[in-house]
Amino acid sequence: MSRKKKIIIVVLSIFTVLEIVAAGVGFKIYLDAKKAMDGTFVQVKRKLKQKEKVILATEPFSVLLLGIDSGEGLERGSGKWDGRADSMMLVTVNQKKKQTAVLSFPRDLYVVLDGPDDNEYKGVKDKINHAFARGKEGMSMDTVAKLMDIKIDYVIAINMIGFPELVDDVGGLTIDAKFGTVGDKHLDRVPVPDDLAAIKGLVPSDEPMRSWEAQRYGYNFDAIFQWISKGKQKMDGRTATNYARYRHGDDGTYGRDARQRQVSQELVEKLFSINSFAKYKKIFKTISGNVRTNLGWSDLERIRKTYPLSLFKHVVSLQLPGVGGMIDGISYQFVPKDPLLKAQNYMREQMELPANATLEKQLTYESVTGLKAPEDLSLNLPGEKKKIKTSESSSSVVDEKTETTNGNE
Repeated sequence: MSRKKKIIIVVLSIFTVLEIVAAGVGFKIYLDAKKAMDGTFVQVKRKLKQKEKVILATEPFSVLLLGIDSGEGLERGSGKWDGRADSMMLVTVNQKKKQTAVLSFPRDLYVVLDGPDDNEYKGVKDKINHAFARGKEGMSMDTVAKLMDIKIDYVIAINMIGFPELVDDVGGLTIDAKFGTVGDKHLDRVPVPDDLAAIKGLVPSDEPMRSWEAQRYGYNFDAIFQWISKGKQKMDGRTATNYARYRHGDDGTYGRDARQRQVSQELVEKLFSINSFAKYKKIFKTISGNVRTNLGWSDLERIRKTYPLSLFKHVVSLQLPGVGGMIDGISYQFVPKDPLLKAQNYMREQMELPANATLEKQLTYESVTGLKAPEDLSLNLPGEKKKIKTSESSSSVVDEKTETTNGNE
């Protein structure tokens, strides 16, 4: 059973809270916010020693956002940071362009892992989301930096086990639920896999199974699924998380991405409306226990003072497309060379770097399969008319051996 990408509620929560603090809510809340953010700081081990980035309004900066799936680690009795980064987004912020760009990666993207020389997995061909399990934030940053040929300044890892609690902390969210269609039929009421069921040990996996699987294997349907109807409604943390993760309509992964953005925007707006000291204390506690970053408090303050919050609201969202394929019975996504080069150059432009004329030794659909890539793939760059269409099928078969984590995932 394939694992699903977890929802990621990026830095917007942190930046929003800081903006509110700066607006004069109170010195005590300011100190609580600083204490919470100090508790999230982590030293990142990378391939090359990084110079400390000085955040200036005249210079862009980049952040890798990771949504950590902790289910597997908790099942093994290890820590909640022992899972994989099942959501990965590269963010660039450019004050001159008045723009934030967000590039999302397929979690099964076939890449070469990169990191410090003493990491045994450096150079291994694997899924991009395995980088976190192999070398935490540092290997994730180095792997994406190599793939995109761009310097990554910061990382923010969010453990998604804490997201339902964060939604509950703000008093729930009002969401106009939409599930898309299957064929020509609109989905009005959907059995959504319950994100919390696996954590509670109700299913033998880090992910709730689909409804037909539950029925086949005799599981308690009501215990591992939640029925959600379309339309405007108040959602608690469990419901908002499950809704945002749903991807079984005909829009698949991209419908889920739209639901994630919908929930994220509502959360940010709710954070702005809070005027309760007690609620802020709960929010800070939740953030502190479920976020790791190499952004220090001084960095966050410089960002808040230097970059207007509007930069983080006006976002260009891109999705790196992939084509499904198999290697030794394991499913992957392979990115074609044309959209990969376009993605590299778009993000390099945001960081005020010159464009690349060609790709440097990358694993692409063409180089791995020897086939011509589909022509209906795009990044949805500004001005592009084509819609992203990622193939989630696994029809291609490649006779190549690779190292992966734990079986066929």
